[in-house]
Amino acid sequence: MDHNEFGDGGNDEQPAYFGRKYEVHDGLIDIVNGSDLVTVSYNRLQDHDKTMLIGNTDKPAHDVGKLRVTLHHNLFSEIGQRAPRVRYGQVHVYDNLYSVEDPAAYTYSLGVGVESRIYAENNLFRIPAGLPLGQLVHYWKGTVLHASGTLVARGGQWPRPVDLLAEYNAANDPDLGSDVGWTPSLVERVDPAWAVPALVLAGAGPGR
Repeated sequence: MDHNEFGDGGNDEQPAYFGRKYEVHDGLIDIVNGSDLVTVSYNRLQDHDKTMLIGNTDKPAHDVGKLRVTLHHNLFSEIGQRAPRVRYGQVHVYDNLYSVEDPAAYTYSLGVGVESRIYAENNLFRIPAGLPLGQLVHYWKGTVLHASGTLVARGGQWPRPVDLLAEYNAANDPDLGSDVGWTPSLVERVDPAWAVPALVLAGAGPGR
């Protein structure tokens, strides 16, 4: 899935309840039911809550040994959660740009689900100054997360290195381990995180 745009177009006419717009849809991209060897690259995913689910059940009937997914050079802009949320899969999440402006509409980005093996590297987050760093990761019964090379720009400041795993573990229980049991090998190049905004904003989306 390459060079697409996914968002909440057509949802503007829905009413609001309790201060939040009523939504009648779920994921923008869900990779489920034993799907395997999927790449999601140079897409714009924006203005949505439950964005990307990889593995849709805690029961392993279809998904063990499958759900090998790569996400790279995508823009996640004004996303509430699931960017992605993962069960079972070996998921390589690298060189993505995460942009959060409204903390009230934001829950988390990386969801660590049952037997998930997320290998996240060189992603860049732009977040409001008051958003806790430990909130970027969420526990969904998973036990491990690899997160390296992350940069975070808070409140418009210059990006700085952040240890996502350490920030999560400092703020939450139980702690997550760092050994996901695999290292991505089928990747030609991982760009440095400082280059991600320019590369993603110039290259992600249709017609680019």
